[in-house]
Amino acid sequence: MGVDESGQDEGLGSHEGATLPPGVRHQAFATKEVEFVHTTLGEYWSRIRVADTTMGSMALADVSRPVSDTEGDYGCGMAWATVRQHIPNALTILRFAAIPVFVVLLVHAGDGAAWGAGLFFAGAALTDQVDGYLARSWNVESAFGKVADPLADRVMIVTAVVALWATGRIPLLATLIILGRDLLLVLGYKFLVPRGYAFEVSFLGKAATWVLYASLCVVIVTAEGTLWPLVLLWFGIVLALIAGIQYLVRARRELAPGEPGRETHAHTE
Repeated sequence: MGVDESGQDEGLGSHEGATLPPGVRHQAFATKEVEFVHTTLGEYWSRIRVADTTMGSMALADVSRPVSDTEGDYGCGMAWATVRQHIPNALTILRFAAIPVFVVLLVHAGDGAAWGAGLFFAGAALTDQVDGYLARSWNVESAFGKVADPLADRVMIVTAVVALWATGRIPLLATLIILGRDLLLVLGYKFLVPRGYAFEVSFLGKAATWVLYASLCVVIVTAEGTLWPLVLLWFGIVLALIAGIQYLVRARRELAPGEPGRETHAHTE
C-alpha cells in the first residue's frame, strides 16, 4: 500500500481517496494497514499452530518407537537417555577447564577484592553439586565420574589455595596442611584401589569440600586480612583432616585379612 503521484491512496481507490478530507483519508488508510497486519499475523499464527501440532504428534510417535543404537549415538535422532549419560561428566570436565580462567581473573584483580574470580570460583563449585546430583537422579554414575569428580575438587581447591597464599591472603600453614592432606589422599588412592578398595566420597568429605569452597570464595571477595573468612577456612581444614582419617580407617578395615567382601564392597553415604 502507498500513495501514488496524484496524492490518492492506492488502498482506498481513486474515487474514495479524492472525496475524503486528508485527515479522514489518512485515518482510513491506517485502519486498513492495521487490518492487513492483523489478518497476516492471524494466518501465520494458524500455520504455526498447525506445525506445532504436527511436530508434537511426530515427537510422540518417535518416542513410542524403539531407537536403534546408531540413531541413539549420531545425528538429530540421538536419544535423550544417551545424551544425559554424558552431561555429569561434561560438567566435571568443565570444572577442570575453569581452573586456568580462575587463576587469570584472580591475578588480574591484584590486592583488592576479586569479585570476578570469586563469582567464577563459586560457579565452578556449583557444578560440583550439579554433576553429582544429576548422576544420582538419572542413575548414570560412572567409574570416570567417581574418580574425576573428587579429583576436580581437589585440583580446584589446591589451585585456589596456592594462588591465595602467593598473594598473601591465607597463611602458609593452612596451605601446607591442605596440600599435604590432598597428596596423601592421591597417593593412598593409587596404592589402595589396585588392592580392592572401592573409593567413595563420604558425607563428611563432601561437607569439608563445601566448607573449603565457601571459605576460599569469601577470602577471594573480601579485603586482605579479614578475620572471619580465615576462621571458616580453618573450620573446613579441620573437617578435611577428620574426613581423611575416616578414609584411612575405612581402607584399613576393608583391606584387613579375612574381612568379608574385601574385593567388592563399596561404601555409599
